[in-house]
Amino acid sequence: MRAYWQKMKRGLAMTEEKENSSNAVLRHVVEMVVSGEVLPTEVLYETAMAAYTGLSRTPVREALSRLVNEGFLSQTKGKRGYVVPPLTLADMRNVYHARECAESKLAYLAAEKAVKSDVEALTQINEDESEASPNFIAAPLYTRRGESYSAVGVNVKFHMSVAHIADNKYLERIYEMIYWRSHLYTHYIISRLRMPPEVEEIFELRRLENTAAKEHAELTEAIAMRDADKAAALTLKHLHSTTYYTIAFRHPETLDFSAPIA
Repeated sequence: MRAYWQKMKRGLAMTEEKENSSNAVLRHVVEMVVSGEVLPTEVLYETAMAAYTGLSRTPVREALSRLVNEGFLSQTKGKRGYVVPPLTLADMRNVYHARECAESKLAYLAAEKAVKSDVEALTQINEDESEASPNFIAAPLYTRRGESYSAVGVNVKFHMSVAHIADNKYLERIYEMIYWRSHLYTHYIISRLRMPPEVEEIFELRRLENTAAKEHAELTEAIAMRDADKAAALTLKHLHSTTYYTIAFRHPETLDFSAPIA
């Protein structure tokens, strides 16, 4: 019996190591895509990723397959490679509709389940955000498992923290991929588009007044008061007020996904 449990323990340790390697590859691929190092329609190959990360093809294949299952990547014809699906107006709108559903529900659950330490953590993140300069901040981002992504910002850390507090691993996992997909459109708009004056004015005003931090403070207060309905409503209001949502639904003529993305 002792030999059986020792074998079981070794098997669990190997499984955990395998899962950790797969998660590391997944995080790395997401970072590469979000940062623009890997562009939409650019092909990723298992062999190249394995060589790049120094891991075997098994955890690489598992990570890439998981990203396909979650809609972040798609497989190329012949199944020899993986690509980031192309950016389109229809997809952008679908992503935001998905965020409306997932993000508002996560805020609702967070308000129901948050404990004092959760509220304190959100408050601290919000204070860091409020004290930040109007420019985008490079700061660590933490996912549902406390794993760090580099180079995104304290704003994203707030959103991921709310999702973690909601304590629904299925919804949180779905939300992460939805969020990262939406972030590709954010990056596209910031780096490539010349926005109409009225949209540029909205963008600049939100940036200079740090409106996102103020809206996050309102959401934190609703979560602290355990007002789930208000938390969900504030989340929708926050999402609808962003420049990117405004462009997707009110100024789609601004978007030109046919141009090469560099």
